[in-house]
Amino acid sequence: ADGRNRNILAFTGRSGSVLVAIGVFLEVSADVVVLAGEGVSLAICKVLPIRFSSMKVIFDVTLVLIACVLGFGFTGSLQGVREGTIAAAVLVGMLVRAISKRKDALQRRFRKNDGRHG
Repeated sequence: ADGRNRNILAFTGRSGSVLVAIGVFLEVSADVVVLAGEGVSLAICKVLPIRFSSMKVIFDVTLVLIACVLGFGFTGSLQGVREGTIAAAVLVGMLVRAISKRKDALQRRFRKNDGRHG
């Protein structure tokens, strides 16, 4: 039963990362008000020549490292950061990059299926 629970947790974590990545992609590509994490990444991308998806990974991993340092500093042990947190910090930015690369194909597909454009 322990192995099955682990598989369910892994599937749930990966599914959550995919959904967050889709949400971040839609939020950023809509070019409207964004949440703080994406806002900082976007601001840095405007100043430095770096892709948003790469900056997202760097920023998220930095936040996880800060959480680890603060956890150890205040409690003497790692609190609240486990493998899922680290995986999500890396996966979300990578998934945003993958979705962004397919953006044009996705737009053509949805427009083709929309009666107003076809």
